[in-house]
Amino acid sequence: KDKFLLDGKDILFTKEPTPNFNLNSENDLNGVQLFSLLLDDREQHISDLILPTLDKKQIVISDRYIMSSLVFQRMDGLELDYIWAKNSLFPVPDLTIVLTIDEETATQRLNLRANLSRLKKPGVRINEIEFTNDAINFLKLKNWNIQVIVNMDKSIDFVVEEVYQAIIQQLQLHENTSN
Repeated sequence: KDKFLLDGKDILFTKEPTPNFNLNSENDLNGVQLFSLLLDDREQHISDLILPTLDKKQIVISDRYIMSSLVFQRMDGLELDYIWAKNSLFPVPDLTIVLTIDEETATQRLNLRANLSRLKKPGVRINEIEFTNDAINFLKLKNWNIQVIVNMDKSIDFVVEEVYQAIIQQLQLHENTSN
C-alpha cells in the first residue's frame, strides 16, 4: 500500500459495487433486475464520488467498473450490446487494468472461499474467461486503454508491482500530454 502514495498525489481508492449496494441482491435477483440496481449504484457512485474527485484533479482508482459489467452481466444472461448501451455514456477511464488467470487457478482460488455468490458458482461462471476476453477486445475497439496482467503464477507482490508500474506509466503519459 505504501507504494500507492504515488509521489504524494491525492488518490481516491473506491470499488463497485459500492458499500451502499445490497450484496444479497446478487443472489436474490438476476438478469435485467440485478443489472438495473448495479447501474443505479454506478450512476450514484460516479455522480457523488468519482466526478467530484476528478474535478479536484485527484486520481481515482476503482476496483471494478464497466469492464466487470461486460463480463458478469453476460454470465447472467444479458447480451454484450445491451450491457454496453446502458454503460456507454459513463466516463471512460484513462486506464483499465485487467487481471487474468486460467480456469484451473480461478477454480482453486474460489474453492478457498467460504461462500460463493450465485455468479461465482462453477455452472454460472463457465464462460467467464471467454467473456473477459470478449470484453477486452470489445473495449479495445472502443479505444479504451487496457493493460492485461496475467497473475496466475506470480506472487501478490509481483502483481502489485506490475499494477503500480502501469499506473505510473499512465500518470507520466498524462503529465507529458498536459504540459
